[in-house]
Amino acid sequence: IFSFSETSEAAPQLEWRLDHGIEDVASEPNPLQTDAWEYTINPQTNYGGVIISEILAANQSGIVDDDRARVDWIELHNTNDFDVDLSGWALSDDINDTGKWMFDGFILAPNEYKLVYASAKGRLNHRSGHSPHTNFKLSSAGEFIGLYSPELPRRLVSDLGNRFPEQRNDHSYGRRSDGLIGYFSSPTPGSANSNETLSEILPPASFSARRGFYDKPFNLVISSAIEGTSIRYTLDKSEPTLNNGFEYDQPISLSRSAIVRAAVFKEGYLPSETVTHSYLFRLSAARRSLPVLSLVTDNNHLWGAQGIMETSPRNTSKRGRSWERPVSVEYFLPDGSTGFQIDCGLRIQGGDYVRGRYNPNGGLPFSKYSYRLYFRGDYGESALRYPFIPRSPEDEYKQIVLRAGMNDHSDPFIVDELVRRLSADMGQVSSQGTLVNLFVNGVYKGYYNPTERIDEDFLDTWQGGNGDYDIIAQFGEVRAGDLVMWNQLKQTLRRDLSVAANYEQARQLLNIDNFIDYLILNIYAGTRDWPHNNWRAARERVDGAQWRFYAWDAEWSFFNQGGSVRHNTLMSELAVNQDIARFYQSLSKNTEFRTRFADRVYQHFYNNGALTDANIMSRFQELRGDMSSIRNINNSIARSWIPQRRQNVLSHLAAEGLFLESNVPRFSEPAGSMRANALRLDSEQGDIYYTLDGKDPLLPSITASTRTELISNRTIKFAHVPTDGSLGTKWRADDPDIDTADWVRGRGGVGYDENQTYDAHIGIDVNASMNDKNTTVYIVIPFNVRSNDLDGRNLMNLRVKYDDGFAAYLNGKPIAAANAPSRLQWNTSANGDHPDASAVIFQSFNVSDHMQLLKEGGNTLAIHGLNAQLSSSDFLFDVLLEIGVEQPGRVADSAVLYEGPIPIKSVTQIKARALINGRWSAMSSGDFYPGGLTPELKLTEIMYHPPGGDAFEFVELTNFSPVSVNLSRYSFRGISYLFAPESYLESGGVILLASDKNPAAFQSRYPSVSIWGYFAGSLSNGGESLILEDEQGKYVTGVRYGDEGAWPISADGGGDSLEFKIAGGSNPNPADWWRSLSAGG
Repeated sequence: IFSFSETSEAAPQLEWRLDHGIEDVASEPNPLQTDAWEYTINPQTNYGGVIISEILAANQSGIVDDDRARVDWIELHNTNDFDVDLSGWALSDDINDTGKWMFDGFILAPNEYKLVYASAKGRLNHRSGHSPHTNFKLSSAGEFIGLYSPELPRRLVSDLGNRFPEQRNDHSYGRRSDGLIGYFSSPTPGSANSNETLSEILPPASFSARRGFYDKPFNLVISSAIEGTSIRYTLDKSEPTLNNGFEYDQPISLSRSAIVRAAVFKEGYLPSETVTHSYLFRLSAARRSLPVLSLVTDNNHLWGAQGIMETSPRNTSKRGRSWERPVSVEYFLPDGSTGFQIDCGLRIQGGDYVRGRYNPNGGLPFSKYSYRLYFRGDYGESALRYPFIPRSPEDEYKQIVLRAGMNDHSDPFIVDELVRRLSADMGQVSSQGTLVNLFVNGVYKGYYNPTERIDEDFLDTWQGGNGDYDIIAQFGEVRAGDLVMWNQLKQTLRRDLSVAANYEQARQLLNIDNFIDYLILNIYAGTRDWPHNNWRAARERVDGAQWRFYAWDAEWSFFNQGGSVRHNTLMSELAVNQDIARFYQSLSKNTEFRTRFADRVYQHFYNNGALTDANIMSRFQELRGDMSSIRNINNSIARSWIPQRRQNVLSHLAAEGLFLESNVPRFSEPAGSMRANALRLDSEQGDIYYTLDGKDPLLPSITASTRTELISNRTIKFAHVPTDGSLGTKWRADDPDIDTADWVRGRGGVGYDENQTYDAHIGIDVNASMNDKNTTVYIVIPFNVRSNDLDGRNLMNLRVKYDDGFAAYLNGKPIAAANAPSRLQWNTSANGDHPDASAVIFQSFNVSDHMQLLKEGGNTLAIHGLNAQLSSSDFLFDVLLEIGVEQPGRVADSAVLYEGPIPIKSVTQIKARALINGRWSAMSSGDFYPGGLTPELKLTEIMYHPPGGDAFEFVELTNFSPVSVNLSRYSFRGISYLFAPESYLESGGVILLASDKNPAAFQSRYPSVSIWGYFAGSLSNGGESLILEDEQGKYVTGVRYGDEGAWPISADGGGDSLEFKIAGGSNPNPADWWRSLSAGG
């Protein structure tokens, strides 16, 4: 980068010589290295004379571009008497991005008018056969547009004011010859503008009947408040113009479903905005049981050469702003009342696979399109301001995805929504959703699942931040930001994370609790088509930010798409060579991670946690109830999955050494108010350590980085495919008394493969004896243990490659198994598949509990290898056995060895773990109160409609309990705020939560106020419910405030807040609230 002091006199010349002596350290030499060149800098350059003369931001029936599409355009006029080369100049609709779209080889002749299409197609004019197209569109709601000079910093050369005003279909806006700016009734692209401009905008048409549901015919009257106007309307979904639609001259008779769109026109005035009303006649009870969304747009926006739903050409595969179309969205509640109407942008939603297969004339699933709605001010309001998703505290949206449920399109339809709701129950940020019936241009399209989209606005809302994020999707697709920190995370997680220093680096980059919860949820749900696909991860682009994962598109979950309640995700999806699986495999080598994994399992699977049967049943029945009037959806999740899945998952986790229920300390009473005056702790094994100061009894552990291989890839194996049961089980025994002379002998893996995929992994080929002859193979591996090998060792791992199953025996005793039936015969088959991609990766089995079976001298590892099918084209088994030292975490200084009941005399937080043979259990924790004492939290002040806007909203919460209360066990409904772990509010304590929209402005208005934290979302100016819930989602306290009736009027924008009168009052009772004694609260 070259920079120079400001020059005010003669034009200086910058010269680059080949013998400059400057070293170019770029990996690829810079182009300026290769030749001598010179550049003249003229500070006196005058860029005047080229102006933005005219724009058209709503082209409905005007000129078409080179794709035969009607798009926005910008006209430039060279008022000079000489040519102007605009190469390097720029157009932008963002005052903070002055080089948003740059010209290349664009020359304006003297007095020439020339168009640039504002289509978002991003084309330069030097491309053969194409006119120039910017990479942005113009907003018909009004925005900034500027022409900038080529030098840096760029100078603004021409604009149409700070923001051009609201636009109308087929009416342009620009400069008259006298320089005044206004609207033109007839656009003049490529030529001089008229001197006749329009000054006033007509108000919209009025309809005599509200939009919504109807059963009986009626006559619709459309009127205008302005005399001498003409009203034009359409019934074919297109927008009315002077050249399109019918002139209204009498009431319109409606007896069946119709879309009526109308606008008002008058000579000398700018037309009104188009008003759209959907009239839906005689809808069935099923279709009215859910809210209804009605999308209306010109059919040409959906079908034909420029239609986004068109499949010939395959427009459904095209993305970006150039494939976004204007749409009217109406939302009707089940009672027929209108929730909202808004004009916004419409795009097709979906991955490449489904986009290439959408077919409106085919069957499900590809005839049911998914859509995306954009609210950014290009077509109407800059955001949807309405509590559209009831579960979400947010009432302002920039984007909404209308999910069709591609792999769960009909029944039960709700599995992805169920997974995301469970993710939220686990305390993780999750995309919230709801259910609607959808109509597109009056045609019923089925039931849909509108959800929040995981983008910068979503993350800002839920997590706070500056709107600058890295967002990565499946296959490393960058949705925002770049891959720099993602690649750093991948590189860090490739290291040996059993080394404490390496794990600490990983912990700084990845939010460990979030990642564990994300894994546990997908393990429970049995999610397939994952982790190679269907995931999102994000981090804010600031120092110290961590990556977090978000549940997304989990349609292949539960029983859907052939799922099994016995499915072992740890041995399948998390055993493959994909990013998320590799992250888990690497992290699981660390003791601290495994202990934390156990903690999270215990938190969610026990004591009213998110993944207890009761909570999952509640969430499922909640969704099933919403769908009940649409169809009687499959009840197998409630009937079979929920009663069986939990125990299967706990068994899989135990086999991996990730969690063992019997080791966790148990409390004699559940957390909360005590019946007895002391608490007893119990564990089936080991010593129990507990703390009373909120700290973990366990300090982080350290795992030695050195391991000893007892069985390596050089160890000799013996393999035999039995032809009968004559060997019984004696071949498994310690020093087996069998003749192995005719067994196949060798090193490496045992197996065969007709397709050569496993050839590099096979050292002992059993094709001749096993392929199409038996699904069982016996493998015996003798090995020696030296006298000092076991000194101080307490960790033993069995690392296995297998296709499809196995059972392992150490000196005749079973130590591990996968996809193996409980009773094994000489010709048994595996009871599950292990995919080829997973089979070639060593899967670790923690078998430390069986170390006592090792002995000094000769030992035997015996393997019963299992294939799934006799006709299988391949089989593989290989194994390593290693031992090491796992140094258990140290006992925290404040931890106490449990030796008897713990007296509970005041609020007491207890955290406890059991230490068994050097290994720690998961942690039990709870807050306990003396008998009769319960937390009493109340809302005591609400500023819901402050002067100056939403940035000055706040909520006050007070603890009226005689004991401290752990706020991390509570959450709000109505605003979005997550209390940090161990957030205690003392008796009589008060906290204030403020809006996150402008913290600096809030602190400036209230400089002496202590702010606990900032919430996302906003409080409705018209009144809404603000509820505090416990961790089971049960009501604790709350209020539905309002702006009329008994509620103080001065709190509705008059400068006062709502204040709670008395400690003994009731939060829901309006009589117990009054206006604040001081202005501003």
